[in-house]
Amino acid sequence: MNHRVARAIVLLTAAVAGNVGAQVMLNPGQTSRLTLGAGEFTNDIAVDVPAGAQQLRLETQAPAGIDIDLLVRYGEAFPTNGNAGVFGGIDWLVEHAHYRSISAGSNERVVITPMQPQPLRAGRWYISLLNFSQQPTSIDVVAQLETTLPGSVPITVAFDDTAGCAAQGTETAPWFDSTAAAPVDSNTGTTLGEQRRNAFNHALSQLRSQLTGPAPIRILACWKDLGGDAQRATLASAGPSSLFRDDAVIGERLFPMPFMPKTYTWYASSAAAQLAGTDRCRFAGGSCGRADIFIQFNTAIDGDTALGSSRFHYGFSAPGAGNRNVDFVSTAMHEITHGLGFLGLLNLDEAEGPVGAKFLDHDDAFTDALVHMDGSTPRPMNSLSDAERAVALTSNVNLRWADPAAVNSPLNPLRQSPFPQNMPPMHTPGTIETGSTLSHLSTAFTSQLMTPFLTNGLRSQGLARPMLSAVGWPEAAAPTPTPAKPYGGQWFDPARNGHGVDLHRVEGLPDTYMLMFYTYDSQGVPEWYLAIGRIVDGVFRPGDDAAGNSLWRTRYLFGPPPGQQADTSVPGAIRIDFNQASRTPACNDGTGRNAPLALMTFSVGADTDLTWCLTQIVPEDQRPSLDRTGHWFAGSADAGWGVTTLSYGIDNEGLFMVLYYPDSQGRPRWAAAQDNTFESGVPMPLMQVQG
Repeated sequence: MNHRVARAIVLLTAAVAGNVGAQVMLNPGQTSRLTLGAGEFTNDIAVDVPAGAQQLRLETQAPAGIDIDLLVRYGEAFPTNGNAGVFGGIDWLVEHAHYRSISAGSNERVVITPMQPQPLRAGRWYISLLNFSQQPTSIDVVAQLETTLPGSVPITVAFDDTAGCAAQGTETAPWFDSTAAAPVDSNTGTTLGEQRRNAFNHALSQLRSQLTGPAPIRILACWKDLGGDAQRATLASAGPSSLFRDDAVIGERLFPMPFMPKTYTWYASSAAAQLAGTDRCRFAGGSCGRADIFIQFNTAIDGDTALGSSRFHYGFSAPGAGNRNVDFVSTAMHEITHGLGFLGLLNLDEAEGPVGAKFLDHDDAFTDALVHMDGSTPRPMNSLSDAERAVALTSNVNLRWADPAAVNSPLNPLRQSPFPQNMPPMHTPGTIETGSTLSHLSTAFTSQLMTPFLTNGLRSQGLARPMLSAVGWPEAAAPTPTPAKPYGGQWFDPARNGHGVDLHRVEGLPDTYMLMFYTYDSQGVPEWYLAIGRIVDGVFRPGDDAAGNSLWRTRYLFGPPPGQQADTSVPGAIRIDFNQASRTPACNDGTGRNAPLALMTFSVGADTDLTWCLTQIVPEDQRPSLDRTGHWFAGSADAGWGVTTLSYGIDNEGLFMVLYYPDSQGRPRWAAAQDNTFESGVPMPLMQVQG
C-alpha cells in the first residue's frame, strides 16, 4: 500500500455524496468527458464488449497536475455502499477491481486481453474513476476495442541513467566509450560505446519479435568490473528490479492484485505488468521512470584479465569460425530473459539461511512450475520442506519443469519422450553453483539460450519462451476464473484451537454473509465479534463503517426493545480469502488441516495484522443427512444474542452449539455445548471456558 492511497482514504470517505450518479456508457472509439468534484469518485461508467474482441484499451486523461485513478471490473458494477449504507473506504473499493491504473499522474491506462487471468470476454465491463485532487476536474475517458492481440512488447532501455547505475554500484560510461572501433558484422558503430549500444538494441529487437504483451518494459543497463580469470568469468548478470505478489491483507501492506493467476506468489515486475495490462507504476504506484529490469555487463571481458584475449563480439551475428570472442547479443538476450522472470527465488547460499528456503516464506512463480523426481514420482517443488528442496537442488537431472505450456511445446526437444522424461531438466549439478543452479536449463541442452554457459549466435529464446508462460507471459487464452464459494458453518484454525468463526449466508441475499468470531479477551474471558458483508470473487471483505471498522465488538442495550450497538472503543477489521489459501505461509506451518482452507487476516484493538489459516470444523462432505447447522436469533424482539448450531456424526445425532449472550454489563460473552447423542428437548450442559 503506498502512502498516496492511504492519504486518499480520508479524502474519499468524505466525498461519497459527490458521485456522478447517471450511468455513462462508453461508445468505443469516442471520448466521453466527465466532471468530478474535489475528492469525488464515480462507479457509474461501463462499456459493452462484443464476442470476438481481443483487446479492450481504456485510457483516461485529466489536466496536468491532477491525480486520477482508474479501476476496472467485469460483470458486476462496483459497489458504492458497504456496511449500514456507508462507503466502505478506498481499500474496499480497490478490493473489487479486477484491473487498475493508480499512478500519481493525470493519465491512466489499462489493456485487457483474453490471455490475462481475468480474461477479456463478451459482456459489460464496469469502470470506477477517482479524483484525488483538491479541485473539480474534467476527465476524458476513451475505450478502444481491437480484434487482434497486442503486438510486440515495447521495451526501452536507459543507457544514460548515471544515478540509477550508481545506486547499484555500477556505471554508464562504457556505453559512451569514445575509443575508435571498426564496423563489424552489420554493426555500423564507429566507437566502442556506439557499438555496445547498437548491439544491445539489436538484442532488444530480437526479443521484441518473440514477446507479445500489453505493457511496456523499462531496462536499466549498466557496466561493472565483475572480475574473472583467463579460463572463467561472469559475462553479465540481471534480474527484475522489483517483485510483486497478490497478498492483500487488512492493514498497511499490499493492495490485492487479482490480475495474478497465483495468489501469495512472487512475480517479476515486467511479468506482473503484462498480467495487469499496464505499467508497473500504474498497477503498483511509485515512479514511472523506475526500471523493471536491471542488467550489468562485465567490463573485464573487454580488458586483459578475464578470458584471456577474448573480447565481447558486438556484431549482429555470431562470431565467425575461429573467432574466440564472446557474443554480446546472445549474452544480452540471455540476461534480459532472466529479468523477465526466468529465475527461481530459493536460497542457494547456506550463509544466508537454510538452502532451499523460500524468499520471505512465499512461493515464486518460477519454482512453482518445478517438480522433483523422487524415484518415479514427481513432487511439486514448492510443497517440499527446505531440506527436501536442498536435495532437489543438487539432484542432477531430477529437478524438472512441469508446466504443460513448455512440456507440450514443439520447442521442447524432449516432447516426444515418455513421461516423465518429457519434462525438461533444470541445471542442478551435485554441488550448488550460486547464480547458475535452479535458474537455468540443464547443460544437456546444447543449443538453448537459457543454459548456464553461453552458446554464441543464438537469437531465439527457444524453450524459454513457453516456459515464461508460467511466470506471467501467457501465450494462450486464460480460462474464466471460478472463485471459491464457501460453505456456511463453523471454521477454525487448528493451530489455535478454542477460537472459531461462525459464517452463514443471510437468507434472501445471494452473497451476503454474517460472521461471528468467538475468541477471548486479554484475560482469557470469552468474547465475540460481529461482521456483515459480501463474499465477492471468493473474498469476504466487509466495507469499513464511518469509524473505519469492519469487525465489531458489540455492547448490549438493555431495551426496551433490547438490542446492540458497536463498541467504538475496540477497533476491528477482517478479511477472509477462500482462494488458494494453501499457498500462504500461515497454511504451511506444519499443522494438519482439511481442505478447503481460507486465510483470515484481521485486527482487534491493539492486535493488528493477525493471520490465521482456517478450515471447516466439520467439512461439507462429512455433514450428516439431517443437517441442523445454522444460526438462530430472536430478531427485533432481542437483537443482542444468538445461537449457532453445527451437526456432525454419521447417525445424525451429534450437535455442537455456541450461545452468544451479553453479561450483566452488556459485554459480549459466549459458551458452548456439545452432545454426541443429541435429542430434541433434552437439556445440554452449557460450558464457558477460559482461553
